[in-house]
Amino acid sequence: MLFRSRSIRLCNYESAPGYALPGPGALFDPISEAYGKSLAAGVSTLDSFLYGTYKKIDPQCYFLMLTGTNWASHGYVVNGNYPYPSWQVLQMRNRYASGDMVATTTNGTPTSSIPAWINSTNNAQLAPAQPNMPLVATYAFRDGAKWSVFVVSRKLTNSTPVTLRLPFNTIGSGTLHKLTGDPRARNDQGVFNIQETQEPVTGFSQNYTFSMP
Repeated sequence: MLFRSRSIRLCNYESAPGYALPGPGALFDPISEAYGKSLAAGVSTLDSFLYGTYKKIDPQCYFLMLTGTNWASHGYVVNGNYPYPSWQVLQMRNRYASGDMVATTTNGTPTSSIPAWINSTNNAQLAPAQPNMPLVATYAFRDGAKWSVFVVSRKLTNSTPVTLRLPFNTIGSGTLHKLTGDPRARNDQGVFNIQETQEPVTGFSQNYTFSMP
């Protein structure tokens, strides 16, 4: 396809948790939706949007802001109107990070190999196999003197020790935002939250070590 004198950029028109939606010939599946509205799916959504930014996909749009079932952002008002995990976790990018994304390098992370994704209907390969996929991802943004660093765990079980090697020796202040709750849990009743703590300056150095749940 040839475009003449056109400026083209990639965007993400509709992005949401990936789970089966009901439709003609496909009944509503509460188990599939429970997976799609779990904290783990929320972390995956954040991971996907950050990776999209890394690949210079802009803008990226969430589908859709609505109360109810399926790809909605919030539960029904009568149930407390809690944000579903994918919407709530994605807000960490919009609320806490600004500026331009900067390059990071992830070393020595545990890995897992993902088989090819095959369409069971026509046996077509929808995505190739991904060997040795890292189970910890890092993304960083810089806005003047402010740095925002995301560390994302793609592991469902066991903790992972992490050491961040930061490009500075001292900072003025540090705020840690951490997701709390069972990764399998969904947020119909506000069962998890974003925990915010002020980290003492002495707790940061060029090598900052912690355990990733």
